[in-house]
Amino acid sequence: MNENWTLWITSSIMRYFDANKGTLKIYFNTEEELITNEPQYLDIKIYGPKGRQLDSRTWNLNVLINTTVNVAKDASNMYNIHTIGGKIASLFKAIPVYNSSDVIIGCLRVTHTREEDGIIQEYVGKASPSTNMHRFVIEAMFEMELSI
Repeated sequence: MNENWTLWITSSIMRYFDANKGTLKIYFNTEEELITNEPQYLDIKIYGPKGRQLDSRTWNLNVLINTTVNVAKDASNMYNIHTIGGKIASLFKAIPVYNSSDVIIGCLRVTHTREEDGIIQEYVGKASPSTNMHRFVIEAMFEMELSI
């Protein structure tokens, strides 16, 4: 595997979500207790890439993207978290991957998740008894092929 692929894939995913997130603030692999006074935010966790060599020059790469929408419960709009979660889920499609020269080198596409094909969306509920924050999780496995 190329030593730069992890950096390029991670930065491309963050760039993609940042450009399409709307007004949500984004955190990357953040411990929730470090976030204070945010009425709504998106936490993104990226697992991988995991590589499998297909031939002497080509690799198949898999990346699990897990996003958690965190929203303070609002009695005037109890479905707000589902609306925001749906908007984030709609972003789970082709994600361009750029190298350090800002050239597209490939595209991540949804393949499967740990449980089923496609994108998993789950309203988790209250983050903890001591908080008013509620969570909505969206995750999917992405795949791409790259050549060296």
